[in-house]
Amino acid sequence: MNTRYTEELELELNEHTIPVIEQISEGMPGGFFIYHADDNEELIFFNKAMLRIFGCDSKEEFRQFTGNTFRGIVHPEDYGQVEKSIEKQVRNSFYHLDYVEYRIIRKDGMIR
Repeated sequence: MNTRYTEELELELNEHTIPVIEQISEGMPGGFFIYHADDNEELIFFNKAMLRIFGCDSKEEFRQFTGNTFRGIVHPEDYGQVEKSIEKQVRNSFYHLDYVEYRIIRKDGMIR
């Protein structure tokens, strides 16, 4: 018997799931992060590739450089457009997913 699983899974972030996310994300070729989708936009998790992309030597330095927020990751000139794009995509997505591209400013001042 073949049964399709159609129920939406919700991942609870806790001391048990974060290590799994860390293992998976470290194998990714690019930066990966999770943040609270509220007014503060506080970063919950980011992989080591994010440190390299931003030119930071440690998680603490990255948190300080970005203010530990999503807003701190996005180039200030792009932030408004990025927020509008995310809001529109999430509103129109069954699974509340979005995909955006934006510039960043590295610790050394380089824009990527």
